[in-house]
Amino acid sequence: MADSNASIPPVLPRSGSYRLTIRLGRPVLLKAGRLTRVRLPAGTYEYCGSARRNLPARVGRHLRRGNKKLHWHIDYLLNCPAAKVMKTRAWANLDECDLVADALGRGGRAAIRGFGSSDCRRGCPAHLIYMGDGSGRTSRSGGGTAT
Repeated sequence: MADSNASIPPVLPRSGSYRLTIRLGRPVLLKAGRLTRVRLPAGTYEYCGSARRNLPARVGRHLRRGNKKLHWHIDYLLNCPAAKVMKTRAWANLDECDLVADALGRGGRAAIRGFGSSDCRRGCPAHLIYMGDGSGRTSRSGGGTAT
């Protein structure tokens, strides 16, 4: 694995959901696939995803830097030099939408409407949640602002 920020936890379930805690060291202008280009403020984000099989490979792919095809929305964010994965966690018995609900319940806001949730069946506003800038509060705009 080339130039990864965080390491893969030693034991991951073969399938289930995962959360990447990401730190943006500075604001970034992001265009992820067909989504509107937005300016994301510096701060902490949680990305919630899932894999029906081979979860360790999925998480490993997200952590890998360098030449990789930008496929998922999260690939575009993690391709930014300012983005650093600080922590990874995985669960066999929780749905990714449960992780989103937890992050929102802790005061997070959808960073970019529709980010990572194009196949969501539970109506999550996004699967990338802005948790704040470290000051104990989240942005009034709820994360990114369209440009």
